[in-house]
Amino acid sequence: MSTFITLVRLRDKGRTSIGEIASRLESAKNFYATHGVQLKAMYRTLSEYDFIIVCEAANNEAVARLTDEIDSHGTSTSETLIAFNEDECKTRLFAKKS
Repeated sequence: MSTFITLVRLRDKGRTSIGEIASRLESAKNFYATHGVQLKAMYRTLSEYDFIIVCEAANNEAVARLTDEIDSHGTSTSETLIAFNEDECKTRLFAKKS
């Protein structure tokens, strides 16, 4: 499973229902699961992004399909990053090649 971090910006349409987001977290987890993605954490941020979402999926395509579908509703735009933990960095990214 790979880890993904999604940076979310709400559009005007999404801002009108921001107070309901906490109550929708469980249904969001289920929605992610139907796309083969596990929502691990969601953070409200005070920056140029309104939320940061951490999730896991078996492949990039599952996350791409999910974020495309969410963004198509017109309530938000997002940017998704693949993240490598410390172990993955040591063994996959920065391992010395023989």
